[in-house]
Amino acid sequence: VPTAKMYLECTRFLRIRIRLLREYSPDGNNNTHQDDDDDDEDGQNDTSFLLYEDEDAESAARRHALLLERLYANAKDKSLSSPSLTLDQVDYLLDNGKPTEAEFLLSQTLSDSNTTKNHVHLWLKWAELSERMISAGMSPSLPPVVILRRAFKHTPIHEREAHLLFLTNLMKSLMLRSSSSEREAAEKENELKGLFQQLLLLSRGSMYAIDDPTKTKSKEGDSIDEGNESGEKVNLAEVFLSYLQYNIIQSEKSNKNNDMDDSIRSIYSGVLFHSSYGKSCKGKDESEVTAMKSFFDACLRYELVSSSTSKIAKKRVGADKKKKRATRQANNDRICKLYEAAISFFRGGGGGGFWRVAVDGYQRGLQNFKCGM
Repeated sequence: VPTAKMYLECTRFLRIRIRLLREYSPDGNNNTHQDDDDDDEDGQNDTSFLLYEDEDAESAARRHALLLERLYANAKDKSLSSPSLTLDQVDYLLDNGKPTEAEFLLSQTLSDSNTTKNHVHLWLKWAELSERMISAGMSPSLPPVVILRRAFKHTPIHEREAHLLFLTNLMKSLMLRSSSSEREAAEKENELKGLFQQLLLLSRGSMYAIDDPTKTKSKEGDSIDEGNESGEKVNLAEVFLSYLQYNIIQSEKSNKNNDMDDSIRSIYSGVLFHSSYGKSCKGKDESEVTAMKSFFDACLRYELVSSSTSKIAKKRVGADKKKKRATRQANNDRICKLYEAAISFFRGGGGGGFWRVAVDGYQRGLQNFKCGM
């Protein structure tokens, strides 16, 4: 009985043959019959076995492509489908310069599906393709933000891996999106704040990251991302860092300095002081720890610059001495607290190496800051 996995193996086999024919005959001529001393002695690049008599490589590639397209059509007629088979056909269409057809295939497949389970990479591929089409001046059926919102909305929270992937990708897409009006900008900021709060609730360290999405199985038994080496992984620290940097940039553009200061501090406070994620580097992989190092550095840099700017401003204004002292003390307390949080975070990693160097660096930074207070 034919299955989607059987069709997938056949289509991949044909795509390998097409690639061989095109790679080793870039000018469309068959060079495999030439007795050239420079050819691979082991015959590794010999594609003559793929050719009919008097057929060149380009004609053979077209013949294989027609057979491949018939296989895709036949699988559709038999209602045989899987995420991997759909992604394989999408990649084939993109390789042949047909992004519109690829996008239509993804939209049709996902609109016919009643669930996002086992379709994570289809949604992400659709959003990625939509972004690429917009960058190329084309018009996709839906913008990437709308695609990701739809995927996120229909993914229950107990499907943690998929939920996190859609949530983080939606946040990244929103941060990259420009706003055409103040109202649209305000709506985007509110949406980002809500998504950030959800991400904080879901953050429990790398034990819940998607280390290997190829392990997620479809009904046919084939993996979602089988054969695709660019597996997704949720690096929560990287998303936290991106959101913090995004807000710092927004604060530099905004006249509402006090409001933006509160917003930025609420972000790093949520990650470092109100979430288990920011307590220790234990259980996190190298990419997460590196991103957290950048997160701590960005927080400290922001507060140190803010403290310096605040001092200059208050000297000009000539504010009340008591109020100035209280403000300066609050700034100093925040900076000391950040240094202490960083020391505690990296000390939780145990032995030497990167953790020890980071701890030593933050301890020196704290000591130098206290000496200059």
